[in-house]
This record gives sequence, C-alpha cells and structure tokens, in this order.
Amino acid sequence: MFPKYQFEFKRPHPSSDFKNAFVKIIRDVNEGAGVESLLYKDDKVIVLYDAFPKARFHCLVIPRDEKIEYLSDLKKEHIPLLEHMKMIGSKLIEHIEGTNDVKSGFKMGFHAIPSIKVLHLHVISQDFVSNHLKKPHHYNSFATDFFILIENVINTLMEQGEYKVDEEKSKKMVDKKEMLCLKTGKVFKSLGQLKPYLQHRNEPNKEFFS
Repeated sequence: MFPKYQFEFKRPHPSSDFKNAFVKIIRDVNEGAGVESLLYKDDKVIVLYDAFPKARFHCLVIPRDEKIEYLSDLKKEHIPLLEHMKMIGSKLIEHIEGTNDVKSGFKMGFHAIPSIKVLHLHVISQDFVSNHLKKPHHYNSFATDFFILIENVINTLMEQGEYKVDEEKSKKMVDKKEMLCLKTGKVFKSLGQLKPYLQHRNEPNKEFFS
C-alpha cells in the first residue's frame, strides 16, 4: 500500500503563495501530474511527506476536496471522511513501524490554527528529532493542546455537529517559550537545551540527523 519511507526527497522551493500550497498539490494530483512528495493517494485523500518534518517520521493526510479548509468547516457529514483519514493514517503508522526502528510512538491530529489552507492531518512520530525544529512554536504546536487529536475532533462533531477553535487560547499555547517533554514532564526554556535531550532519548539515525 505504501512505499518505503524516504528520509530524503526533493523538497519544494518556498512559494510566494505558501498558504495555498496544498491547493496546488491537490489540483496537480487530480490532473495526474507528478508530485515529488506524494506517498499515497486514493479517491478521497492524498498522503504527503511533510516538506519540513518536525520529527523523524512526519506525513500529512489531506482530503482531495480543497474546499474543506479548516476545522471550523467540518460538520457531522464529514465524519466518514475523517474516519477514512484516520484509517489511512493508522495504516501508514503500521507500515512505518513495520519497516523502521521506531521507539517513540505516533500521534495523529490537527493544528488548531494551521498555517496552510486545506484541512490536513499530521501523522507524526513523537521523537521530535529534526533539523527543521528551529523555533519553540515548532515544538509547542505538537506538544500542547494546540495539537488536536483526530479522535477528539470526531467525538466533538458527533456530539455537537461542529468544531469550534478558541483561537486566543490556542495562540497562547503555541507562542509560549517554555517547552514540556511529553514523556517525562521536564520543562525546557530553550531549544538549545531541548534538542540534545530529545536526540539522546530517542537515539535517531545519526546519518540523517547529523
């Protein structure tokens, strides 16, 4: 179902229209054009390597319907799509764990306030060892409640019929300078302290992360 995970691939040049980057990719895939970062596609979703991964393994599951831009666009009718996204993400995790040495585990979720249009589900290993982890908010966007698990979104839609994001609260979480290790509860005040700690804990592939 999935090819072997690639740690290196041709990353796209930053676009002047970064916010609509996924719209272009979806249209390219729908038109049959080649997309370097494409890992999988079916009639409902595509799976991409994250262009700037924040962990050893970091992919995105994206609906092929570009009109679903944010969590606030979701209604009860979208639950089957979310369940499909979750299923594809789970199969991807199973594939990666079956073909790589992964000790950290994975989580699947959405950013409360995404930087790019079109709803996208992050499937990310919990080591957070990456050369692209350059600012505190890069870490806190996955290590606080700014990162909303897909199960929580589905459950909220089932109960309330919609999903509302508290933007003020979310911004405070992602913008804070302190960073918490999710495994130990240890607090770090700089990436200079956090990154060596994470690398030591997770013993990553030194060739890729050197």
